[in-house]
Amino acid sequence: MTAVSSVKRRFALVAVFLVLAFSAAYASRTFRAWRAERTATRSAEWISAGDARRERAPNGYWLARDFEIDTLPKSARLLALGDPEYVLWLNGRRVGSGTYAESSALDAFEVASFLQPGVNRIAVEVRSDRGPSGFLASLDDLSFENAPRPIVVTDSSFRVYRRYDAAILSGVRALPSGAPAYSWSTPPMGRWGEPLVGPTLPTYDAAALAAISGHAGIGSPPGHFVFHWDAAQTGYLTLEFAARETPQLALLRFYGTEPAAGASPSEALPTPIVILPARRLWLDAVPRQVRSIEVVGDVQVVAASIAPLAANVALAPRPAPKPRRGVWGLSAPPLRSPVEDEVGRQLERLAGGGGGEKLKLSPR
Repeated sequence: MTAVSSVKRRFALVAVFLVLAFSAAYASRTFRAWRAERTATRSAEWISAGDARRERAPNGYWLARDFEIDTLPKSARLLALGDPEYVLWLNGRRVGSGTYAESSALDAFEVASFLQPGVNRIAVEVRSDRGPSGFLASLDDLSFENAPRPIVVTDSSFRVYRRYDAAILSGVRALPSGAPAYSWSTPPMGRWGEPLVGPTLPTYDAAALAAISGHAGIGSPPGHFVFHWDAAQTGYLTLEFAARETPQLALLRFYGTEPAAGASPSEALPTPIVILPARRLWLDAVPRQVRSIEVVGDVQVVAASIAPLAANVALAPRPAPKPRRGVWGLSAPPLRSPVEDEVGRQLERLAGGGGGEKLKLSPR
């Protein structure tokens, strides 16, 4: 009898443990769902091309999904946030773009005019010069007074594309087959926290004017490309590259004056850029004030242009990067990004060992 009682007691303890474990899991899931419904993006999930904890190399990818609308909304708001940078389209039209900084607010766009009856397509290009990345978005119908009604949100139904395909943006053809997006979770989570809604931003077609082409410099060493404009321009930069079937990496420097006239250290800091396979265009995610640019890397830059901001659109201040802190609050040693290190190696090969010196990479 003692042995039987002991077995029963063990089964009872196991049963109680399992009940408690399932109850805790259910309560946690219910709480997260309840809390997510009270965030601005509600059921939208942070998504990426894969488990970002395993991404170490610079990378880029496309996320896309088709959705249907029976009745066009009078007002539709698209909330978006990409880490570290994104460029977003609806039905082949560029909506907007942005970069991530600590405590960044959600970019908000009024996009009712971008929608069409029937099938619609949302597509976003996400780029990361350091590896980890993520994207969060929610498209809501604001026609109702009580509360916004979600039309589409980011989740694992989005498809991932590591190579550019014109069909992704066109919306005319069906989406190419792609892997499902990796879903992290609904906000709040990790360092992204609980994003707040920022002010409504002008869409790209309302903010930018016709592009102005830059003049190509002459006599640059291998792997160096210089473009300048007759006057300083404030707007969105577009670079055109010779497309390749592998990702391309380069460094981009912005100058307020001609490079030959000298530039302050802040102007000369390189911006790492990633060009996706089969992609010819690199579109800057933020507007800048610039007179000339320099691109360095094992790439072929064909052209450069700037779409100036409209007169009624102001250049928003960019947050200054926070200093890295190490153990016990001590400053971490200065590091270059993976793109800077790889471009330095590429230029050394191009110049027979001298490229690294010409690049003059500065620790940051």
